[in-house]
Amino acid sequence: MEKNQIKGIVSLTAAALLFSLYGIFSRLLGLDFGIFYQAFSRSLIIFLILVVFLLLKKTWKKVEKKDYKWFLAMSSFGLASVIGFFVTANKLAIATNLFLFYTGSTIGGYILGSVFFNEKLTRIKIVSLTVCLMGLLMIFSSPLDKQNLTYMILAFSIGFGAAAWSVFSKKVSSKYSLVQVSAIDEFILIVLTLPLIIIFKEPILLPAFSLLWLNVFLFAFSVLAASLLVFNGFKYLEAQTGTLFMLLEPVFGVVFG
Repeated sequence: MEKNQIKGIVSLTAAALLFSLYGIFSRLLGLDFGIFYQAFSRSLIIFLILVVFLLLKKTWKKVEKKDYKWFLAMSSFGLASVIGFFVTANKLAIATNLFLFYTGSTIGGYILGSVFFNEKLTRIKIVSLTVCLMGLLMIFSSPLDKQNLTYMILAFSIGFGAAAWSVFSKKVSSKYSLVQVSAIDEFILIVLTLPLIIIFKEPILLPAFSLLWLNVFLFAFSVLAASLLVFNGFKYLEAQTGTLFMLLEPVFGVVFG
């Protein structure tokens, strides 16, 4: 196994560990904090940290015009996934939500890897995909709840969106530093969520010394570290292979849950 492949595997394993905390933080914050405001607050915290780092290190590189579309696509799918998961985590049973989300992300990673990077579906990849989906079904499957069908469809769709966020990062992670990629990603999220907060008239809670805001800051730091690890991991691995390693996240999620 090549050194870069090992780097990719280690990065994605660590990212999966950190992302497995997402459902827990979502439950701790709840819907009262605001669906869009929680995403805005977290992105603003992360962005400010990254900007300070970039200013100190002076590692900013001018973004090429042809890369704008990849940053916008990556961040848009990422935002949809973040907000959607926050909703479904509070509306569906944990098992149902995780099963549908990871099924969507796994299938999405295979499709996007094939379409945008011409990755071939080898026999071992097909076998791996089948085994992973069977594993998800055995661990997280639950009876179909027709009353929550809309949220179940949403859970599957945002899984696909999460795959798009990860896969599209491959288009830019080899050109720019991981810190810059993450900073641009968070800046776009801030720009996209701010008008949504205004449109939906969500309450704006100012930072305070409270357990609620402690959860927000811990949430932000875990997402920051996980995002950098994802960008690094997918830089070294094929999109289809990286998607399978991200399935360690529900395994860690079960432990934390």
